[in-house]
Amino acid sequence: MARRFEVRFASRAQVLDWQADGQRTLYLLDVRSSAEYAAGHIAGARHAPGGQLVQATDEFVGVRGARIVLIDPARVRSVMTASWLNQLGLDDVYVLEPEGADGFEHWQRASGLRSAAMAVIDAWDSITPAQLQARLQAGDTLLLDLATSLKYRAGHIEGAVWAVRARLAEAQAKCAPAATVVLTADNVALAHLAAPEAALLWPQAAVLLDLATSLKYRAGFQYNNVADFQYNNVTDFQYNNVTDFQYNNVTDFQYNNV
Repeated sequence: MARRFEVRFASRAQVLDWQADGQRTLYLLDVRSSAEYAAGHIAGARHAPGGQLVQATDEFVGVRGARIVLIDPARVRSVMTASWLNQLGLDDVYVLEPEGADGFEHWQRASGLRSAAMAVIDAWDSITPAQLQARLQAGDTLLLDLATSLKYRAGHIEGAVWAVRARLAEAQAKCAPAATVVLTADNVALAHLAAPEAALLWPQAAVLLDLATSLKYRAGFQYNNVADFQYNNVTDFQYNNVTDFQYNNVTDFQYNNV
């Protein structure tokens, strides 16, 4: 498998050099089970189960051209995952060579599941589900859904327009004027970060946040799974026949250093 798909390996010394390189992003991804990761892992490594990493690479790797080092002392799951990432067209994927009895000799270690660091962001005015429903019925509210395209397609509030934070200006240019702009997102931090940007684009409107992320359990709302992307250019590779990034023009911001 490793030979067939040209899987490359990296030593501890190489990885330490890459960690000291401030010019390129480095991802240390532990592809073992969550129990194995929690029991002990290299400090700073993120848990990324191999199957999930292959199916949703953009959720773990946000910078195109970054170095990716896969960790699994047994070198079974790491080699398999590296082979698939190579086939997907990622250029710098490596399997960490194990050292010592447990594979982590000389490495600084940590245990437990890693919790994501929360950025300090300014709070923004929010709206309750009941208030949102009333405004939508009044017909003077634009609801922008900032969820990923996959989650939007799976289900969203009737009338919500799918939007990308990095391309809010496209939605502003194509949507009708509204007295109120409401941002909804499955990630509360994303909604807060997008709010001041939306306020600049809609200076005459009141920009509010809908933070009730469990949309499917709201009473009185209509939902659909019709992926209406009429207000956006859909460049998400998940909705295109893209099987090899080397031969396609992938313009999704998730695969660029934005």
